[in-house]
Amino acid sequence: MKILIINPNTSEEMTKGIDITAKKYARQDTEIVSVTNKKGPASIESNYETALASEGVLVLKTSRLLPSGLWTWLSTLCSKGFISSN
Repeated sequence: MKILIINPNTSEEMTKGIDITAKKYARQDTEIVSVTNKKGPASIESNYETALASEGVLVLKTSRLLPSGLWTWLSTLCSKGFISSN
C-alpha cells in the first residue's frame, strides 16, 4: 500500500513529525510519503484557516509533482479534529 499524507498547513516541522509517526505505525510493506502544503496558513486553528489551506491541498492532490502511481491520500484537518481521505 502507498499512503500520501498532505499536511494542510505550511509547517515543514509538523510534516516531519507526522511522517515519523506514520512510519512508526505503518506496516512494513507500506510506503509513506508526507508533503507540506505550499499555500496556506502556518497553522490551522479555525474554519477560516481551514478554508485558506483548502486550495493548496487540492493543488497538491492533483499535482504532477507528487509521486506517480496509485496512492491513498490523507489530509489532516487539525481545527476540525478529523482526517479526510479519498
